[in-house]
Amino acid sequence: MKTLFTKHNLFVSISAILYVIIFYNGVSLLAWVCLIPLIYGMNHSGKHSLFRAGLLYGTIVGIATFYPFPKIISSFVGDTSMLGWLFSLVAILISALFFGGVLFLFSLLKKEKYPAWVNAVLLAALWSLSEWVLAYIFNGMPWFGFQMGNLLVSNLYFIQPAEWGGLYLLSFLVVFINTWAGLLLVKSGMKQLWKPAAFFACYLGCCFLLFKHAEGLNESNESKTVSIAIMCENTAPEEKWNNNNGPQMVKNLLALNQQANALKPDVVVWTESAVPWTYKPDDAFVQEVMKNAGAANTIQILGMNSVYDSNAVYNSAYCILPDGKVSGRYDKRFLLSLAEKPISFFLLPFLNSTDGFYAKEGSSTVPLPTPKGKIGVLICNEAFVAASAIDMVRNDADYLVNISNDGWFSEVSFMKDFHFNSARLRAVEVRRDIAVNSNLGISGKIAATGVITDSKQSDEGFVSKIVLTKNDYRSLISKIPNFMLIVLCILTIIFASLRFLFK
Repeated sequence: MKTLFTKHNLFVSISAILYVIIFYNGVSLLAWVCLIPLIYGMNHSGKHSLFRAGLLYGTIVGIATFYPFPKIISSFVGDTSMLGWLFSLVAILISALFFGGVLFLFSLLKKEKYPAWVNAVLLAALWSLSEWVLAYIFNGMPWFGFQMGNLLVSNLYFIQPAEWGGLYLLSFLVVFINTWAGLLLVKSGMKQLWKPAAFFACYLGCCFLLFKHAEGLNESNESKTVSIAIMCENTAPEEKWNNNNGPQMVKNLLALNQQANALKPDVVVWTESAVPWTYKPDDAFVQEVMKNAGAANTIQILGMNSVYDSNAVYNSAYCILPDGKVSGRYDKRFLLSLAEKPISFFLLPFLNSTDGFYAKEGSSTVPLPTPKGKIGVLICNEAFVAASAIDMVRNDADYLVNISNDGWFSEVSFMKDFHFNSARLRAVEVRRDIAVNSNLGISGKIAATGVITDSKQSDEGFVSKIVLTKNDYRSLISKIPNFMLIVLCILTIIFASLRFLFK
């Protein structure tokens, strides 16, 4: 028992607690020092000690990240199901093994004779590449978002380099600066810390220049705008449509849509699956919506499922023009595992968000065409997936919209913040303005610079009008989506070769 309460474990625990504080409260500045206690504490540790340090770090992070999940899952079930606790325990185990594995790999490849900055590059490359592997393995499970770069998303300036290398470049920089500072602290105390501090100062200067460049993009395109009415009904997800409440809920949606049309926007954006049945062109509700939209001359981006077969639906967004014609349809491509798509034919029924149906993955990456420009659509958790925005921009999207339903975790504020800030990161990566409309979440406008305006969250339905600016700028990550992955692989291969081929 005494071995648990060591100086080594204390430093590891401090780093994990700092991670939790940053993740929950958005104190992004702490991200640049949060790993220093971990690095300092594992000084001269062997392979097994580093693995155990990673296990402890990952366990603390996992507990803090997944403790709300039993409550969230039980809200799906309607009781205190043990499945929620089982899910959380498995997720915590994955977190522990992930961080333990990263530090174990570092112990295999590092050399004491390397300068501190070289070992820092090694750990940063291994850590960021491991994050990519984890995201690939658990594709469709954004709750495993352990990327260190996510600790920066609440800060406008820190995320600007994402237009070059996305989330994994941010992770690399966070781990690199922390590791460099920690190793220098071990070897020479405070006197060498000016080196990572100077690097950080240069990084801040670069962030500012990137921000000003992005600001100039919007200023040069001020005449190319589109007005959007965000129509957020804020309906509790457990409130099921039936013969008793259906007429009133239809009445509420139509009234809200009338308010949106009255603002005279170019486009009205609904939330994800705002209408809980499948689309039909002769549907009485859709026809009533288009009757009102035609009178107001507004385009409707309508969240509504589409039939695939008798057991599956597409989670779709329809673009309906004022004359009632459907100009395009986007089907969600990146589905939530266990909730919308099964794993090995297994779908947890209590997580099923499609009322007994499987969701079918869409395939098209074509933006929705409108007279006001091409609209790239991201549905729900696609805000966590860089490829969702990148593919739209590579197909000439002028601006983006993210429609979602955060109702199932509306009482967990940090998850709503994380979702909205992930959309912010997408806006910066591809340098496109984005409108976010989230049922019981945070809705608003995020500019291509990352600046947030008109954000709002409420328990009651509302409409708000925002203006997006179009531009055709292509960021580096939009041109070469795998740029950072290639860099990380090259660095890892170089270090592995130096360790095992050139001893």
